[in-house]
Amino acid sequence: MNIFRKLLIEALEDNGWYGGNHRSDRYPIAFNVKVHGSCDVDHIIDKLAEGDPKQAKLARYLMDNDLIQWDGDSEWYWAVEQARESVTDSDSYRTMSPTTATRFGLPYTRFPRKYKRRTNEGAFYPAGKPGWMSVDPYTAPRYDVKFAFAGRSGGYVVIDGFEGKQLRGMSAESLIDDIKDDNGGYTNKWCQALVAMIYEWDRCFTWKTATDEVRYHMAYSLGRIVEEWREAMRDVREAKKATAREAIEVAYWHERDVMTEAA
Repeated sequence: MNIFRKLLIEALEDNGWYGGNHRSDRYPIAFNVKVHGSCDVDHIIDKLAEGDPKQAKLARYLMDNDLIQWDGDSEWYWAVEQARESVTDSDSYRTMSPTTATRFGLPYTRFPRKYKRRTNEGAFYPAGKPGWMSVDPYTAPRYDVKFAFAGRSGGYVVIDGFEGKQLRGMSAESLIDDIKDDNGGYTNKWCQALVAMIYEWDRCFTWKTATDEVRYHMAYSLGRIVEEWREAMRDVREAKKATAREAIEVAYWHERDVMTEAA
């Protein structure tokens, strides 16, 4: 048996699959991404502090003094939906790291070293140029993957299809039986690609990464609310300045009128 078929069978046996009440709800590859960690205010502010400590400190002050509104339940549902869309609508989970590609003998292309400025504007520059950091861009194989979510709470990422093969409706056992058969419709190349992606997904789709992703989106939303408060306060200050200028101007002209009448 081809080594990649054998590795894929082992990966499918370890994965556990997802079996619903109906055949259409069965998926041979599934990952439990139920959010187990707390997403309360303290955790969201801690997440916000990872990117912007000052903004997180201001958020704490504003929330403690009821100066901004924060609906934790609504924000949680919004963040979960954003996390799901990051899986279904992004190509990030349809490719792999160079480490995974190398591990499973898949090709990837590493481009000449690229230097990225702190402004995130990319360009090619010599090493050691002040204000630039070096990165190593690469392209690894990108596959046609159809993702879906299963379970009453949508707590499982499932693979609906992979490289032209529909997997929905199959159990892990039935897929394994087909893979054992060299004439079962799955090529060695297809098996190589899928086992590599399962290896990658095992590290991407966990309850820990899911919890962190939801917290990230909630922290982003909180940061946006804080910035909206800042903009509102700037508008208030500008309005007060304008009012003060108008008051000074009115007083000035009033005094001139009085002086003119007195003359």
